[in-house]
Amino acid sequence: MNSASKKYFHSIQLWTREASHLIGECHDLATPIFLNFPDLDHLVKFVLAQLFLQCHLTSESVIFLVAQDKIWDAGILLRTVFEGTAKYLYILNSDETEIKERAYEFWFVLPEIADIKHSDRAKIVYDHLHLQKQSFDDLILDEQAHKELLNKYSRGDRHKLEQRWTFLEILKTFENTEMNPLNALSFNYGMYSHLTHMDAIACGMIRERAMKPPVNKTIADLAHVANLIYSVCFLDIIRTEFFLKKVNRRIDAVSRLTEKYKDLYKDLHEAEQLFIRTEYPE
Repeated sequence: MNSASKKYFHSIQLWTREASHLIGECHDLATPIFLNFPDLDHLVKFVLAQLFLQCHLTSESVIFLVAQDKIWDAGILLRTVFEGTAKYLYILNSDETEIKERAYEFWFVLPEIADIKHSDRAKIVYDHLHLQKQSFDDLILDEQAHKELLNKYSRGDRHKLEQRWTFLEILKTFENTEMNPLNALSFNYGMYSHLTHMDAIACGMIRERAMKPPVNKTIADLAHVANLIYSVCFLDIIRTEFFLKKVNRRIDAVSRLTEKYKDLYKDLHEAEQLFIRTEYPE
């Protein structure tokens, strides 16, 4: 194993350990407030807590995959954290009336709209494969329930609502707000989307990386790891910070976290700069 490879695996273990501690501290900051804050609408608090928790748990999975050197697969999972964080902030970034409406839409309306699609698809599978009906009872709507949902949500209304909750549409609502920094990560989201769909661009990225000279590949992989780790930490920090702001709590603890892990951020930045100097020499 050459020195570059040794540094790579040492950095992975160090960075994933530090990132795991950082997001764990974010979780510990927010969780007691979710459990005990009385002035937040019950449904809003419940929905935000679910999104916060699931994003946190999936972030842990991203870190685990990175620690196992499965960096391309980690990007696929990170994409879901981007989406969950965007929806979480979209709910937060609203006034007292809107926040209740958005929480209700997320937890009740969007699932009802999804039920129509799920039912139609499940019925096709059942009709063609002649599987046991019991396994589809919870998926296939009866004729009356299906009709009621179609009457409740027209095709146009369904499309409009689903579109409003897409990642890129949500990002548009953050423009000119303090949540605008999330827009800077939209490029990463797009690249990870290619991996999710395993299209030609994804295959090309992976192949191009694999064909690099060994040292260049290691440097590129290290920058890739740095990007993944930074994204996980950044998303966890902003989920925690904006929630604390929403419930009028001080954010000093979040600022102290950034300071506490400044060496991690320094290492991540240096890995990115090394890649730039190697890939694009002057």
